[in-house]
Amino acid sequence: MPLQPLRLSSGYDVDHDDPPEPFDSERLPPTLAREIQMFLRVANSIQTQEPRVAYMCRFQAFEIAHNMDRNSSGRGVRQFKTSLLRRLEHDDKTTYGKRKEKTDIRELRRVYQAYKQYIIKSGGGFDFNDSHRKTVTNATRITSVLYEVLKTFADAAGHQALAAELYVPYNILPLDHGGIQQAIMQLPEIKAAVAAVRNIRGLPSAQDFHKCGPFIDLFDFLQCCFGFQMAYELHGMLTGDVSLITGEKVMPAYGGGFESFLNNEAEKNKSGTADHSTWRNYDDLNEYFWSPDCFQIGWPMRLDHEFFCVQASNKHKVKKTAMIIMACHDLGSPLEMLDAIIFEDVMSVFITCAILKLIQAILDIVFTWKARFTMDISRKRKLLLKLLVAIIWTIVLPVYYAKSRKKYACYSTQYGSWLGQLCFSSYMVAVAIYLMTNAIEMVLFFVPVVSKYIEISNNRICKTLSWWTQPRLYVGRGMQETQISVFKYTLFWVLVLLSKFLFSYCFEIKPLIGPTRLILKIGVQNYDWHELFPKVKSNAGAIVAIWAPIIVVYFMDTQIWYSVFCAIFGGLYGIIHHLGEIRTLGMLRSRFHTLPSAFNVCLIPPSAKNDQKTEGRRNFFRNRFHKVSETRSNAFSNFVLVWNQIINTFRLEDLISNRELDLMKIPMSSELFSNMVRWPIFLLANKFSTAISITRDFVGKDDILLRKIKKDKYMYSAVKECYESLKYVLEILIVGNLEKRVVSCLLNEIEGSIGRSSLLEDFKMSELPVLLAKCTELVELLVEGNENQHGNVVRVLQDMFELVTNDIMTNSSRILDLLSPQQVEDSFAYFSRTIEPQLFESADDSSINFPLPDTSDTRLLNEQFKLSITPDSPEFYKFLQCGHQRLTWCKHSNNQNDDNLYLLVFDCTKSEFENHIAKTNKVCGKPGLMPFELIGWKPNHDEWKNFLERMDCEYSDVLKDESKKEELRNWASFRSQTLSRTVRGMMYYREALRVQAFLDMAKDEEIVRGLDGAERNNPALFAQLDALADLKFTYIISCQIYGSQKSSGDPHANDILELMKRYASVRVAYVEEKEEIVNDKPRKVYSSILVKAVDGLDQEIYRIKLPGPPNIGEGKPENQNHAIIFTRGEALQTIDMNQDNYLEEAFKMRNLLQEFFQQQGRRPPTILGLREHIFTGSVSSLAWFMSYQETSFVTIGQRLIANPLRVRFHYGHPDVFDRLFHITRGGISKASKTINLSEDVFAGFNSTLRRGCITYHEYLQVGKGRDVGLNQISKFEAKVANGNSEQTLSRDIYRLGQWFDFFRMLSCYFTTIGFYFSNLISVIGIYVFLYGQLYLVLSGLQKTLVLEARMHNIQSLETALASQSFIQLGLLTGLPMVMEIGLEKGFLTAFKDFILMQLQLAAVFFTFSLGTKIHHYGRTILYGGASTDLQGVRLWCFMLALLRITDCTPEATLSKDSN
Repeated sequence: MPLQPLRLSSGYDVDHDDPPEPFDSERLPPTLAREIQMFLRVANSIQTQEPRVAYMCRFQAFEIAHNMDRNSSGRGVRQFKTSLLRRLEHDDKTTYGKRKEKTDIRELRRVYQAYKQYIIKSGGGFDFNDSHRKTVTNATRITSVLYEVLKTFADAAGHQALAAELYVPYNILPLDHGGIQQAIMQLPEIKAAVAAVRNIRGLPSAQDFHKCGPFIDLFDFLQCCFGFQMAYELHGMLTGDVSLITGEKVMPAYGGGFESFLNNEAEKNKSGTADHSTWRNYDDLNEYFWSPDCFQIGWPMRLDHEFFCVQASNKHKVKKTAMIIMACHDLGSPLEMLDAIIFEDVMSVFITCAILKLIQAILDIVFTWKARFTMDISRKRKLLLKLLVAIIWTIVLPVYYAKSRKKYACYSTQYGSWLGQLCFSSYMVAVAIYLMTNAIEMVLFFVPVVSKYIEISNNRICKTLSWWTQPRLYVGRGMQETQISVFKYTLFWVLVLLSKFLFSYCFEIKPLIGPTRLILKIGVQNYDWHELFPKVKSNAGAIVAIWAPIIVVYFMDTQIWYSVFCAIFGGLYGIIHHLGEIRTLGMLRSRFHTLPSAFNVCLIPPSAKNDQKTEGRRNFFRNRFHKVSETRSNAFSNFVLVWNQIINTFRLEDLISNRELDLMKIPMSSELFSNMVRWPIFLLANKFSTAISITRDFVGKDDILLRKIKKDKYMYSAVKECYESLKYVLEILIVGNLEKRVVSCLLNEIEGSIGRSSLLEDFKMSELPVLLAKCTELVELLVEGNENQHGNVVRVLQDMFELVTNDIMTNSSRILDLLSPQQVEDSFAYFSRTIEPQLFESADDSSINFPLPDTSDTRLLNEQFKLSITPDSPEFYKFLQCGHQRLTWCKHSNNQNDDNLYLLVFDCTKSEFENHIAKTNKVCGKPGLMPFELIGWKPNHDEWKNFLERMDCEYSDVLKDESKKEELRNWASFRSQTLSRTVRGMMYYREALRVQAFLDMAKDEEIVRGLDGAERNNPALFAQLDALADLKFTYIISCQIYGSQKSSGDPHANDILELMKRYASVRVAYVEEKEEIVNDKPRKVYSSILVKAVDGLDQEIYRIKLPGPPNIGEGKPENQNHAIIFTRGEALQTIDMNQDNYLEEAFKMRNLLQEFFQQQGRRPPTILGLREHIFTGSVSSLAWFMSYQETSFVTIGQRLIANPLRVRFHYGHPDVFDRLFHITRGGISKASKTINLSEDVFAGFNSTLRRGCITYHEYLQVGKGRDVGLNQISKFEAKVANGNSEQTLSRDIYRLGQWFDFFRMLSCYFTTIGFYFSNLISVIGIYVFLYGQLYLVLSGLQKTLVLEARMHNIQSLETALASQSFIQLGLLTGLPMVMEIGLEKGFLTAFKDFILMQLQLAAVFFTFSLGTKIHHYGRTILYGGASTDLQGVRLWCFMLALLRITDCTPEATLSKDSN
C-alpha cells in the first residue's frame, strides 16, 4: 500500500506565522546521512517555489530514517528524528493549503512533469553558458529525487524508464541525461572509450538474468552477473560472505573485530617499542603470501599458525690494518710494498677478512634464527654452507701464514725489470684461491649485462650460479645499470677512496708510528694519581688514548670526503648546465631577448610535419635559442601571451603593484605575428636617455650610428617606441589644421632625412637633451590631465617647435613657410591687419585637444612613454625581492636541456577571524595597521599595500565589506603554510594546461585579444579548453577527518568545501565511520569516499567499503593509500600541505611528463625527482639556516646521487610517480607501524628493488615551507633521525646493501643511514678523545711525554698528543651548502652569507642539530619507540594552539600525455 503524508501531531505547539527556514541537511547522523541527505537538500532547494513537495521530500527522509533505526539507538538519531518531526508538523499545517492540485500525489506528479519537460527541452542542445549548464544539472538532480518520492508514494511505474538516466553523480565524465552534449564527451578519445565500454555484442542478454534489468555497458553486465564490478570472491571477502570453496565465513584482513589479524598484529607493536620480530607487518604478510608455505595458514587464516606465533627474544677494519702495517715498515715508495716480506705482511689482512666473514656468517644465522620456521630448506642449507666455508678459511689462512712465514719460492724476472725477483709463498697461493670468488664477482661487476642475465634468468645453470649470492626473490634482481653508469659512479668512489686512504696514511697513520715507538720506549715509573693507576707499569694507555680518536676519525671521514667530492662534482655539474648564470634582475634584463626563442624551443611542441623533419636535428638545435624559427608566425605572440599571464599572476598574488604590472607586461598587437616585439617597459628604462647621450656626442655617418644603437636591442626598441609613441600622442593632442600641417611636415622632414641617411647633417644633435627635457615636461602635463594647465601645455609645444626649427634643424625654411602671412599689394596693409594668434593657440582653444581622452590605451601609452624616457629609479626594482627569483629561475630552466585548514595565520574559523580583527582594532585603532602585527608576524608591507590597491580601498573599508573581508582572510592564508596556499598553487597546473591548449587551438586574432577577450567572443573554444584540462588533471585532497568534521559541524569542513567550490578540479577523499544496526546492536562500518562540489554542496562520487579502520599503520601513508584508488591517469604527483606552486613552473609540467618516455640507461624513469624552493627562509635566523641546509640537500645533494651515483630514492614530495608502475608494485609508500616511519623513502627503495629508475630534474621547482622555530626544527630532526634508525633495521636497506655492487652500495649507504651512523661515530669520537685526554692528564703521562718531546726536540710527538684537529674536519661537511649558494647567488654572496651565519651562531645551531639527530638515532636503534608525534611542522606564529600539518595530505594526479 503506497504511503500517504500523515497529519502528524506530537503535542508540540506550532507557530504558523514563522517563515519557513531551510532544514539543516548537512549535519546529519552518520548512520543516516548517505540515504536521506539528497531528499533534504532537494527540499531546501524547492522550499520557496513548491512548499508542499518540499514537505513530502522531508517526509520521505523521515520514513527512511525511521525504517533504518526504529529504536533510535544510533548516535544522534533520536535528536535528529525529533527535530525533523517537529518540522514536519509545522510544514504539514502551513503547506497544506498552498498546493495547486487536489491531492498530494497529483501535486508531486505536476512538479515532477514540469522538471522532466524542462530537461527534455534543454537536452537537445548544449549551451556553453555555465549558468544554464548548472541549471540543467540541478534540474536533473531534483527530478531524480522527485521520482524516488513519487515512486514511494504512488508506485508510479510509468516513470521507471526515466529514473536511472536522469542524474548520475560523476567525477569527470557526465554520463547522465544530456551529458553527451558537453564538450568533454566530444573528445575523440572519450568517444572511443565510451563506445568500447558500451559494446555488449556477443554477451548474454538481460533476459537471461531475471534478477536485473537491461544493461547498457560492460559494467552493468558485471553487476548483473557477479553482483559486483569485480570478482565474486573478492566481493564476498569484502562483505563477509561464506566462502563457496571452504564453506567457512570469510574474515577480513583487517577490521574492527577480534578476528582481524592485522589489527592483532598492530597491537603487538606496543607503540613502536616492541621488537620487530615479535609481530608481522605488511611486508611480512605480502612476502609470505607469495611463498608456497602460505597455504599452510589456510583460509580463513589460522591465527595459531607459527607464522603469527613468534616469541620475543632476550635481550670493517681491513684497510686500516693494511695501512698500519705499511706505515710500520717505513715505506719510502709504494713499489717497496712488492718486497716479499712486506707484501706478505700486508696480505695478512685477509686473515682479518676471513674472521670478519665468519662473524658475518654467524650473525646471518643469529638474525634469521627467529624466522627459521618460515624459511625454505635451500636457504637454511646456504647459511650452513657459508658458515662452514668461513670456518674453513678462518683455520686455513692463519695456519698457512704461520707455516710459510719467510719461506718463499723466488724466480728471477727480466734484467732491468722494476719487479726484480718474483717471490711467493704457500700462504700467498692460499690467498689467491681465497680471492677467486671475489675475482668472479669483479668480472661480473665490469660486465653488468651478464650479471643481470644470470640474476633474472630461470635457466638452471644461472639459478645455480646465483643461488650462493642471493635468494630467489623477485625484488632485488636485475638492478644493474649500464656500463657507462657503472664507470661513472665507480670513478667517483675510486677518487673518494683514494683521497681518503692517501690522507689517512699521510696525515693520520704514518705520523703516529714514530711517536708510538718513542712512547713505548719512555718509561714512566710513577703516575701522578697513583690511586687510580696502582698497578700500571707501561704506557699502553697512552697509546690507546692517542690512537683511539684517530681510529674513530678513520671510520667516519669517508662521509667528509664524500661531502667534499659532492661539492666538487655537484658544482661542476651546475656550472656545465649554466646553473646560476641569471642571478639578478639586471642579468635577466640583459638576456630577456632570448626568452621568446627559448620558450618556443622548450615549451611549445613542434607540429607533426616539423616533428618528422627535425627528428635528426633535435639535439643540434636544443641549445640554440638566438633565433626563432621563421616558419612560426606566432612564435613571439605565444610567448607574450604566456608572459603576461605570469605577470598577471604576480599581481593577483600581490607581489607587484598596478604600476609594476604596467612596467612588466608586454603589449599585445598584430605586429607580433611579424616578429616585431614591443618589449616591456622595465627593459627599456634608461635606454632612450642613453641613446640620446650617444647621439649627442657622436661624430660620423648615420649608418655607423644606427649600427651602434642596434647593437643593444632594447635601446633600438626604446628609440623606435618613443618616436612612435610621440607621434601618436601628437596626433591625438593637436587638432588645429595649421598645427597638424606643421607637425606633419616636420615629421616628414625627419623621416626623409633618415631615409637619405643624412639625419646627422640635417639636424644638430647637440640640442637633443634639451628637447628630451621638454618632451618629459609635456608628458607629465598630459598624464596629470589638469585643465588649468592648458596654457603650460601650449607653452611647452611652442618651446619644442622653436627649439626644433631654430636650434636643431639646419634648414627649417619649409616649415617656416607654412607660417608666413599672405602677400598683399598695399605696403601699408601689414599695419592694418588683424593680429593672428600664435601657433598652438586659438581664441576658442581648439588647436589642441587637452586634456586627452580618458581611455585605457591613452593612459597606458602616456605612462609607458614617460617611463621609457625616464632614467632608472628605485621603483623599477621594487618587485625584485619577491618576483625576481622566480623570474630568473624560470629563465634559467628554459635554457636547460633537459589539521590547519584554510588559515589566517593560525588555525581559525571565520567567526574567530572576525573576532580577532575586532580585537585588533579595539586595542590599536591605528589606521592602515596590518592585522597581524599584534601576533608578532610582519609580512612584506609592499604586498600589503599591493593588496589594498587591488581591493581599491583602505584598510578600514576592508573590514566593512564581507567579500573584501574574505579576500583579506585568503590573503593571509596565502602567506603561511596552509592547505589553501597549497591548493591554489597546485591549481596552476590546470591554468597552465588551459593556456597551452589555447595556444595550440586558438587563431591569431584570438591570441591578440588575450584569454579574457577570447573567452567572451568564443565560449565554445573555452569549453573545449576546460574539457581538456579536466581530462588531464585532477587534484585530490586526502583528508580522513573531513567526514567527522562535517558531521560534528566543525567550521573547517566548510573551509574545505569552499576550496572545492572555488576550484572545480578539486576532490576530497575521506574516511566515513558510521554505525549500522545489526540485530539491534550497533556495528561500525568504514568507507573511503570521494566527493566534489556541486551547486555549493559536496556530492558523493565514489564509495568503497572498507573491512575495518584504515589507520592501523602510520597515519600519513595510510592517508595516501586510502585515496590512491581515486586517482587516475598515468602520472601521480604527491604534494605535502606545506608546499606551493607557481604558474611559470606549471608550464613546464608537460616537458617533465615527457621524461617518462626518455630512456635512462636500461629503462625509462619511474619516479621523477624535482627541486624545491624553500620560501620560509626569511622568517627567522633559524629558518634561514634550515632553508640553506634543506636547499643544499634538494639541489646539489640530489643532483649527485641521481647522476652519477644512481641511488636517488624518494625523499618526500613533490616527486612525480609512474602511477601504473607503482600501484602494481605496492603503492607509493609503505605504512607498517614504526618501521615505515619515513614512509617516503621506502617508495624509492621499493621502486629501485623492482627495477625502477629514479631521476632528478632541476628545471622545475615547487615551493616548500620548512620549520622556522627551534622547537619545530628539533622535533623534525628527531622524526627524520628516528625514521633513519628504522631504515637501518628494515629489509629494504638490507636487500639494497646485499644486491648492489660494492660502489653503488657505498653510494646508498653514505646517502641514507650512513650519514647518521657517521655522525654517531663523530660524537663517539669526541667522547673518546676527551676521555683519552683526561687519562693522559690525570695519569701524568701528558706532562711527562711533552717534557720528553721538548727535551729531545721531537716535534712529531707533540703533534701526536694534539690530535683534536682531525675531529674538526667535520666542518667540511658544510662545503656542499656553500658551493650551492655560490652557484645560485654568486660566490661573493655565499662568502658574505657564510660569515653572517657564523656571526648569528649558526655553528651552535648545527651542533645542536647534530646532537638531536644522534640522540634520537641511537636511542631508537637501542630501544625503539619511534613516532610521528615528534614531528614539529608548524606555522610560524606563537601564542596560539596549532595543529599538525601531517593530518591532511593532498595528492595531485596528472596525465602523462604531453599534447
